[in-house]
Amino acid sequence: MALRNERLFIDMPLSDFSVDFAQDWSADALQDRLFPLKRTRYETGTYVVFDAVRKFRTYRDLRADGAEANAISIKYGKATFSQEEYALRGPVTDRERDQSIDPISPEQDIVELVGEALLLRREERARDLIFPSGFSAETSTSPKWDAASSSITVIKDVRAHKKAFHKLTGKLPSMLIIPPVIWDLFFSDAQASSPGDVMVKRLQYTMAVTATEITPQAVARLLDVPEIVVPKILIANPALNGTATSASTGIAGTYLWDVDGGGTALKAIAYVYVNPSAGRRGLTLGWTFSSQPVTVFRYREDAKRTDWFEVSRVEQPAIVASVCMYRVTVLT
Repeated sequence: MALRNERLFIDMPLSDFSVDFAQDWSADALQDRLFPLKRTRYETGTYVVFDAVRKFRTYRDLRADGAEANAISIKYGKATFSQEEYALRGPVTDRERDQSIDPISPEQDIVELVGEALLLRREERARDLIFPSGFSAETSTSPKWDAASSSITVIKDVRAHKKAFHKLTGKLPSMLIIPPVIWDLFFSDAQASSPGDVMVKRLQYTMAVTATEITPQAVARLLDVPEIVVPKILIANPALNGTATSASTGIAGTYLWDVDGGGTALKAIAYVYVNPSAGRRGLTLGWTFSSQPVTVFRYREDAKRTDWFEVSRVEQPAIVASVCMYRVTVLT
């Protein structure tokens, strides 16, 4: 057990470094984009949830001269959050520091390694909120996009999905999440009416394009969605846990967003609506409630001549409007 002494303190320079690293890493992650940060004073509390009963209704608004205006309810549903601390630590020995050309480098290296491990688990929690184990998609396409059929209608399907989403929320989706395994279909134009074939035929009228030149931005314009995101965060093959790897063997990784929370291969895409500037009663997918931002704690074990660096954050991501998530099964 670590023998912590009075030299436990917050390392502010490394905390700032960890924040900067997290921002760079988050360029490929979805957690902060799907669940923007909401700072809280306490680790527990309540938040407003979307109440469809009080939205999109018409009221008698005719006011006779001298009469009172009709009142409408302003009550909102509520739920509670209870944040957890997520933390990992790593060591830097005096010998390692003495042998380093740059004394600060070992500290930054271990904070980066620990911070990346925390961010990966953080991304898993976001994925599990969108695609939990055994989830049921709201709808499915027919025929599926990978079917051996000449009647696949990708553009028509997306138009129908957006219409269904709009009827549920009054908003059009702000983002379409396409797992990498499904995105690969957009690069194959060998099969008639496949996603790749459709994209190439439609885009070639405006630009010289082949399947390998298709980008999420180009497809988003064609499908008339604000943004398509193909999350390519890698996770090591779980079978390698406890197994030594090397630069030559690699990590045998898989894309985190290619499987659901139970490890089952994903066959669905997800439309979401996120409004980072929404108020506490505003419509958006969810928030990350946080009472402690990412912080690096440092303490020393004299007997081991080792400094420990612990990266920690206290938070809870939560969905506040489940209607802002619309999942569609598109693979057989």
